[in-house]
Amino acid sequence: MNKTVKTLLTVLGLALLIGAAVYFYNTLSADYEPEAPLASEGGQESESEKAADFTVYNAGGEAFTLSSFEGRPVVINFWATWCGYCVAEMPDFDEVYSEYGDRVEFMMVNATDEASGETVEAASAYIEENGYGFPVYYDLDGEAVSAYSVRGLPTTYIINSEGGIHAYSVGAISGDALRYALEGLA
Repeated sequence: MNKTVKTLLTVLGLALLIGAAVYFYNTLSADYEPEAPLASEGGQESESEKAADFTVYNAGGEAFTLSSFEGRPVVINFWATWCGYCVAEMPDFDEVYSEYGDRVEFMMVNATDEASGETVEAASAYIEENGYGFPVYYDLDGEAVSAYSVRGLPTTYIINSEGGIHAYSVGAISGDALRYALEGLA
């Protein structure tokens, strides 16, 4: 076979391969819809969907429970200063807090137990340095992290005014995703 025929067959083979790849890509991705920014618990209330209560503390050592905010929607965000994704989403949480803080409680729960290596001092300094206005609570004994089986940070839960889990996310979320999850709750 001469060189021209070999080149022509190679070009035709590559064109066929590219065409097949485009066809399969379009066919397989035609029904694809991106995942919701926060997973939903379905909005139906039942005893099993109730949010677990826990106790956390503010920087002054005063105890707060999730149930103390009963009757209002609550955003619970588990975070730590050493978590890059947590740090990246903080400005969005602060912005959404400034928009919704009069209608929704925010519990920015710092994983402050011994296992995390976080301290109240380090977390408080970080919040102050960045000028964040949302309320910060410290999970000194890991009760909140345990109650929600948090395995990675950040993790966010949206609790409706009846005390049920409305939505949750494992991993960083954007301000738009948080706003979307709060629609209809506040």
